[in-house]
Amino acid sequence: MSIFNVLSLWQNTAFEVQMSIMSNSTSRADDRRAVLRPWRRALPLATSLVISGLLMLTTLIAGCHRQNRASDACHVPIPAAPTKVTVISYESHGMPFFAEQMTKCSQGSLVVRHQMLPYDELVNQATISMSAKSPSPYDIIHVYDQLLVEWAGKGWLAPLDDLVRKYWGQYALGEIPSELWDMMRVNGHIYAIPGIQNPEIFIYRKDLFEKYGLKPPQSYDDLTTLCTSLKAKGMVPYPLLMMYSKSSDHVAYEFHDLMHSMGGRWFNDDGSPAFNDEIGRQALEKMAALYHACVHPDAVNFTPEDAIIGLQQGQFLMGIIWVNEAPQLDNPQLSKYAGSFGFAPSPGACASCPPAAYWAQDSWVIPANASVDRELLFRIAMEGTQTKNQALAAKIALVTRTSVSGAGQSPYWQAAMTTIDRGASGLDRRPYAYLAREAITRYAIEALLGHLTVKEALDRAAAEYSRAMHEEGFIK
Repeated sequence: MSIFNVLSLWQNTAFEVQMSIMSNSTSRADDRRAVLRPWRRALPLATSLVISGLLMLTTLIAGCHRQNRASDACHVPIPAAPTKVTVISYESHGMPFFAEQMTKCSQGSLVVRHQMLPYDELVNQATISMSAKSPSPYDIIHVYDQLLVEWAGKGWLAPLDDLVRKYWGQYALGEIPSELWDMMRVNGHIYAIPGIQNPEIFIYRKDLFEKYGLKPPQSYDDLTTLCTSLKAKGMVPYPLLMMYSKSSDHVAYEFHDLMHSMGGRWFNDDGSPAFNDEIGRQALEKMAALYHACVHPDAVNFTPEDAIIGLQQGQFLMGIIWVNEAPQLDNPQLSKYAGSFGFAPSPGACASCPPAAYWAQDSWVIPANASVDRELLFRIAMEGTQTKNQALAAKIALVTRTSVSGAGQSPYWQAAMTTIDRGASGLDRRPYAYLAREAITRYAIEALLGHLTVKEALDRAAAEYSRAMHEEGFIK
């Protein structure tokens, strides 16, 4: 069975889930709030089924090559004593596949098993286990960039600098760009093994843009003009999808993106807040203006699933969204408009500004309190993410070994790499950045909804962040 057959099988399952969700929604095309709410109510079931589908996917992909077990066996030393290694991941494109490859290291006294958990459960379980004095039951953990920074800052992760140097040649780690290795560092030390990267790109209905002679935006002013033009044609009331949502702090990331594109910053050199300065105010004002002009009012509650389904079903005509979600839009079994989407780099605050787009990375970390030998765990993770496995995962995600990413052959990956090359950025790497992110999420939403002025929202977020800095011990 090829990887494409496997993907099709999983996508059929996801399609049935989405159709069952859609059958509960209203038929009134102009009532977007009523359409989207049933999707969210059904998401716990959908998420469970999708997780099951992804587990099936990764297991089947692994099975595709198991007949060559002797040639692709895991090359790690087998411990003398019985050793169990537990790898945990959450639903994502590519990372559970790498975890399944790690399980191939099971042989003799070594048992490697993989559990895929809902994201919130993974974070909760990992937080409890790593903050405890006893050994962690989890040995290799899937994280995204901000979890990496937060957990490394708390001293919960094992540094990997020496092992990266030792195995640089054996695992061809020079294939991973230095910029990505920089994203694995916190306070100057490497704490993670790169898995995938996931920048935001601009996605649009190419058929409609061609019909009306429109072009992808270069700036936020272009984006507003495009949205106003499409809205005036009366096809949908809210043409633009923006993740201005409190779900998983998405609104804070969007604030970061625009502020970064405008040359702003989160913090002063001493860690005090800078995000409530004039640039921060202008960024949040631009977001509020776009939200009220073109974005669905319930976007403050959207999940990524809402966003993708809305694009697939024609509720939205364009948007800025994570690149690894893009292939779902072109699957005819999932999307009414498969083949009708275009993919472009994200626009900036101005045409010559860096993209207002987040550059996320998913990676693997080892708890500082892991009971299994750190070097063995590192090697298991490297076996799972080595070049040949990254080449397979490149079918479904933008991988970190760019030589095998297929960026030149994919409209999704190509737009993503251009967005990265033009200066897309992740959040500040300081270990207390999560405190500011949480404060901005809480108060930026209030500004978008009109409950607070932009200045009031940013000043309250700055005050809350400053209090948290003292409470968490970052400022004595």
